[in-house]
Amino acid sequence: MRVNTESVIDRALQGDEMNVEEVEWLLQLKDDESIEQLRCGADVLRRNLVGDVVTYIKNRNVNFTNICNINCAFCNFAKHGEDSDSFTMSISHAIQKIEEASPYGIREVCLQGGINPDWDFQDYVKLVSAIKERFPDIHIHAFSPFEIFYMSKKSRMTVQTVIKTLVDNGLGSIPGTAAEILDDTVREVICSGKMKTKEWVDVIQQAHDLGVKTSATIMFGHIENNHQRAQHLFLLRELQKSTGGFTEFVPLPFIPYKTKLAQSHRIVPISNIDVFKFYAVSRLFLGKWIPNIQTSWVKLGKNAAAQSLSWGINDFGGTVIEENISRSAGADHGQFLSSDEIKHIIEEAGKVPQERDTLYQVI
Repeated sequence: MRVNTESVIDRALQGDEMNVEEVEWLLQLKDDESIEQLRCGADVLRRNLVGDVVTYIKNRNVNFTNICNINCAFCNFAKHGEDSDSFTMSISHAIQKIEEASPYGIREVCLQGGINPDWDFQDYVKLVSAIKERFPDIHIHAFSPFEIFYMSKKSRMTVQTVIKTLVDNGLGSIPGTAAEILDDTVREVICSGKMKTKEWVDVIQQAHDLGVKTSATIMFGHIENNHQRAQHLFLLRELQKSTGGFTEFVPLPFIPYKTKLAQSHRIVPISNIDVFKFYAVSRLFLGKWIPNIQTSWVKLGKNAAAQSLSWGINDFGGTVIEENISRSAGADHGQFLSSDEIKHIIEEAGKVPQERDTLYQVI
């Protein structure tokens, strides 16, 4: 299929919705002129939808366990319980991690870990409850849809009951991770032990139906093709039309260096320009439905993340204060950026920095 690039971009700027074939066309663009058209179109739409403000959040990651029995091929974070470098934090240790970040004025703690077979549902409940009791003003952004799915299976409770119980004990929102690529042929290769696409969608829908907001993600740049990327975006847009529960879209480039997936399929890191192209296409495709699109300085580094702000991006993410999952896969970044440094990066890129909370309310 041949598509008129300029026409597709112009129609997106007018509010027309792109289709899957048009996404595939834009993602395969190679010539400099067409890529610059794409960048400009995404940047204009970003300005039309959200202005020149680039938001960020003061947050702290807590990866509370690296013990996991799922064996995803793209992950180098997971360990087995008998491994010498495996760990599961006590509740007091997790609280200590958050207390260490208190001087930075954090507004959010993000909790994610491996699927530890020794943990029961009540262990997750006790963790969020203790954190909420100790830090009542900090928003708890926690547990991927797969973690929720696992809690449901292990406790023999419905997904809805699991989410309600967690919310009653302090959960504020859910990160839309574990999505990887929402295509079961890809998932069978990269994460066969994880949930199917339909199961991921079901958890997200039930969270949104309960009024619990989530982010949306994709992990791209490995074995997936442009059609599968496009279908992933289409599924997210349709979900958002139905529920309105996504706060932002976070496209995450695959970090291959130390992973089994990269070794078995000889995957090299995706180039920055291909990351930027995907950012731009995502902006044009999602349009008004998901107006917040987040770059990943953890994956890209500060310089590339700054460049991405001219490709349709309007959110810089958070201060993070320790991120272990990307670093265990070989990323060089991901430990900490102060809010002052984030503001400086945004200003140097010609944008206006603005602190936000998890739900994109301006501070």
